[in-house]
Amino acid sequence: MFEGNIAFGGEELIEIQFQNGDTQTLTGGQGVQIAFGGQYRLPAAPRLSLGAVVGYKFVTNASENASIGITRIPVEVIGRYAIDADWWVGAGITKHNAVNMNGDGFFPDTELESNAAPTFQLGWKYGVLSYTAMEYTAPGGETFDASAIGIGFRWVIGRK
Repeated sequence: MFEGNIAFGGEELIEIQFQNGDTQTLTGGQGVQIAFGGQYRLPAAPRLSLGAVVGYKFVTNASENASIGITRIPVEVIGRYAIDADWWVGAGITKHNAVNMNGDGFFPDTELESNAAPTFQLGWKYGVLSYTAMEYTAPGGETFDASAIGIGFRWVIGRK
């Protein structure tokens, strides 16, 4: 199984001000994600399946002289139910590991922790709309909303 998405949302984690006065904000839920994994369809209940993926999610700044951004390694386990041949719904748990805010010398790099968060999906054929209710915790205990709405695709190789 191969998945990819673009996600939006969450609380502001980094605000970058450029020399021309423009600003860019990076939020906790924002980023592009690619993931690989597997899916098992239950023989006794062919409408039900269980999938698991491991991925890489990142967001970076738009400047030419710095590489400021947020990276993480999402791990997701989702149960899915096929409504019909095209539509499906899913629910499960997502955990982001190795959450790193990279300051590239402009501010100290910071490691954050994530909670094990509920995630929900609505799919049509290969398209996916998702919502994840996540929080990140900084080393001092401060929490940040990292919830995200995503839009992407999911491709299962072999039997659907």
